[in-house]
Amino acid sequence: MPTTAPTPRRSRSTAGASGPRWTARAADWAARRRRLVLTVAALLTVWAAWAATSTADRLDLAGTTAPNSESAQADRWIAAHAAAGPPQLLIVADPGTTSDGPAAAAADGTALTEHLDRQPSVRSVTSWWTTHDPALRSRDGTAALLLLTLRGDENQRVRSAGTLVRDLGDRYGSLTLAVSGPAAAGAETLEQVRRDAQRSELLTAPVALLLLAAVFGSFLGGLLPLAVGLVAVLGTLGVLGLLTRVTQVSLLTVNFTTALGFGLALDYSLFYVTRYQEERRNGHDGPQAIRLAAATAGHTVYFSAVTVACCATALLCFPLYFLRSMAIACSCVALLAAAACLLVLPALLSVLGDRLVAASRSRRPARDEGAMWARLAAAIRRRPGWWGASALLLILLLALPARHAAFQLADDQALAPTSPAHLAAERVQDDFAGAVPTVTVALPGLDPRQRSADITGYAQALSHVHGVRAVRSAAGTHRSGSREPPPTGAGMRYAASAGTWLEVSTAPGVTPYSAAARKLVREVRAVPAPVDGRLVGGPSAVFTDTLAALRTGLPAAVAVLTSSMALLVFAYTRSVLVPLKTIAVSFLSLTAVAGIMVAVFQRGELQWLLGPYNTTGRMEMSTPLLVLFLAFALSMDYEIFLLARVREVYRQTGDPDRAVSEGLRHTGRLITLAAGVLTFTVALLILSPLTVAKLFGFSLAAALVLDAVVVRSVLVPSVIHLAGRYTWWGPGTTGASRRSPRSTGR
Repeated sequence: MPTTAPTPRRSRSTAGASGPRWTARAADWAARRRRLVLTVAALLTVWAAWAATSTADRLDLAGTTAPNSESAQADRWIAAHAAAGPPQLLIVADPGTTSDGPAAAAADGTALTEHLDRQPSVRSVTSWWTTHDPALRSRDGTAALLLLTLRGDENQRVRSAGTLVRDLGDRYGSLTLAVSGPAAAGAETLEQVRRDAQRSELLTAPVALLLLAAVFGSFLGGLLPLAVGLVAVLGTLGVLGLLTRVTQVSLLTVNFTTALGFGLALDYSLFYVTRYQEERRNGHDGPQAIRLAAATAGHTVYFSAVTVACCATALLCFPLYFLRSMAIACSCVALLAAAACLLVLPALLSVLGDRLVAASRSRRPARDEGAMWARLAAAIRRRPGWWGASALLLILLLALPARHAAFQLADDQALAPTSPAHLAAERVQDDFAGAVPTVTVALPGLDPRQRSADITGYAQALSHVHGVRAVRSAAGTHRSGSREPPPTGAGMRYAASAGTWLEVSTAPGVTPYSAAARKLVREVRAVPAPVDGRLVGGPSAVFTDTLAALRTGLPAAVAVLTSSMALLVFAYTRSVLVPLKTIAVSFLSLTAVAGIMVAVFQRGELQWLLGPYNTTGRMEMSTPLLVLFLAFALSMDYEIFLLARVREVYRQTGDPDRAVSEGLRHTGRLITLAAGVLTFTVALLILSPLTVAKLFGFSLAAALVLDAVVVRSVLVPSVIHLAGRYTWWGPGTTGASRRSPRSTGR
């Protein structure tokens, strides 16, 4: 071993009472068996890429609602038994100023209705020209509305809608057509997700290579993390491909986990390779540097990946399979990224390490790279209270808007403002108020032909509920207790093989996701029904039930999150205070992230920067929850990287202040660079016109920047300085950490 080798640090890093760390032994084995490791990794990656080729066709397009709630059961019952359930496609047919006249428009409208009714994917069509229902006529009396229910489950309906919209075009004879509805919005979302994935594939790797090449001083250094990222992402896609054969996996999972997995792999590789270069500069040869990097950075990577996986696992406490599939995918991608870093990267370094070191010799010395962070560490050491209070004040200011958070379901508002489905939906809302129900009521077992009087009485009672505009049923339309004769074909529309169903439309001002709508759902459910087993569904009921399901699952998820994190951090540091401090600071930063999401995506305050997106005063409910859990996981990720170096110095010196200063000097730049690379990968989602993609990408990127720049670089060092030796007190501490809890050097 060279005489310049830091023997005390090496002994502490690689060995203990039980010998070298398993990460060092694994890296040593991978380096010695590099051909085997690289060959197996290549074969597995190729297999995963092949397994992922057919994944897209099996992904689910929903998953953001509670699947076993009353509202979900109501919608499933109506879809299975009703002759014509709530519409999935809404077509506005407008003759405009055509010179063909009303007769031609009526003929084209009737022909269009018949044409759509003949399509194999269409179960029923209701239009103005066949029913003369006033609700299907626009306010100005020119345009008409067609309501289509489609066959199959939600995924089949969305794909059928995409085909119908493409085949139909924007004109039919003298009529100009505009298509909206949940299936049309889903079809546009599906197509946009595919385009986003292609753009990400084209941009992520080249730009990431340039960033990493700048960090390492050579393109070779940038290629190593990219190889690890490729293994992690393709491996995750292969796992998702297998999962789609046995369970539901959400469509958005692919884009979100690809961005996250690629970023994590780059993060882990950056820390590992940087530590390898540092050990080479300290005089160790290639195999020794690999072992030391694995024992220090590799051990931290292992704990970090387990941390991210545990945080993601907490999402399993929620019944939404979008969140559950994200939990599985994020756990897989974090563990695969760590496995690739701990096995594939040592094998690559054993082959290319000498070239990497030679290529980076022209870079400035490491001590210059840490100069800025050394100055910051010295400033925080002198006035930890002032720096900590300033960081805390900034976080609290950012968190203020979170008090006004409001939520909704994913619908056409998630599309771009210029989206055809969104524009058509706005026209339906403006010109055909009340035509589309916000609440549906299924009455299994009630025969409308034999119990018409019961239906009339029940519909009449529902029409008296505050906020109800009209109740439509096989017995007619009821408004405030008054009955109107049913339009042509209404009896068939509300017929079902094992009962009947009703449509409830709300009064102006009662939007589907408002507090008034949730109150209306509760009051509708409180009205006595003429049969047992009555089920209330529709958008307002689905929103009410999903919000209740998330609130019910939240305490368990938080308990899993905090307990697992406390145990992991305690196991890593053997400190009592550090886990409590870590969780408290992380939750504090989450409030700032929540405030940023409300300000940007609920109020729309950064459209000039992020591009146009729809703002309704509400956010889609599941994506912010996912962002907060992942932000917590990644904040713990960087916390572990910082604590690892601080703890290493503290075990050598016994001086907590020096440990913080040295730890920040060595890791401040790395954490910032790692956060920058990961921020770039997730921020690419901002380019998507989908509001949920922008929300995920920008909010997670903002969380990363806030955590790296404010929390880990300022707030955490300030708290550790203020706590002194108490930071590292815990059962089983030895050596330097067992000294008196008074801080030294201040």
